[in-house]
Amino acid sequence: LLEGLVGGGRHAVAERVGLLWLGLQFNPTTGEAEAWIYELSVIEPMRRQGIGAWLLQHARRLAQLAGHDRLVLMVAAGNEAAQRLYRSAGYQPTHTLMRLDLNRG
Repeated sequence: LLEGLVGGGRHAVAERVGLLWLGLQFNPTTGEAEAWIYELSVIEPMRRQGIGAWLLQHARRLAQLAGHDRLVLMVAAGNEAAQRLYRSAGYQPTHTLMRLDLNRG
């Protein structure tokens, strides 16, 4: 994703700093095909440098090029930094996922 120049600008070196996993899923209620971000992550030392925002924009472009009208993702309730990033990119909360731990009394 990021390219740095070494050796006086003669060689480009790519370093993996993040991950975007984008796929297709059918909405079980409407039956519509939706583009989904299954995973978006940036390695710790590279966070807060615009890489996550760039990955979101890239996902949006790919979804639009594929003809999708919607791009969906899930985020952990306690991941406030990710929630801020997604909201700043225009994402809106639509559902709440709840869990019951059956091994607790």
